[in-house]
Amino acid sequence: METQETIKALIEKIKKDKKLEVYLFYHEAPIKQVLDINDVEESRKQIEFKINGKIEAAINESKELYIKFNKDILVLRPIIWNKEFLITSFPSYAIKPKLKRKYPRVKCSTKNPITLEDKSIGVCLHVRDISEGE
Repeated sequence: METQETIKALIEKIKKDKKLEVYLFYHEAPIKQVLDINDVEESRKQIEFKINGKIEAAINESKELYIKFNKDILVLRPIIWNKEFLITSFPSYAIKPKLKRKYPRVKCSTKNPITLEDKSIGVCLHVRDISEGE
């Protein structure tokens, strides 16, 4: 599916089901949650959810909710929230499909560098990014 078609299909599914399974991260631990939907406001491109106050800490920390739809990973970005409700943006791609990568590229921090050392040949290098592939 094309990007806009995928997002439109997800919005239609959300309107019909009135529930959405999302994934959040709290202290790097994944949390799976099914959220009830109060409203989908197309003019503002926002979705309002009813939430459990227990996940508010995860929203405060990660500020992103992830959705798996078909084979795509989409992200919702919270705009405003409290212990009872959450308003997010419409979904967008977490990994842009135009990159045509199967795996994301992770850039390494210069503040906390990762080094690669091979003592047999006496080489020690800083790693700039980590990429996985098949």
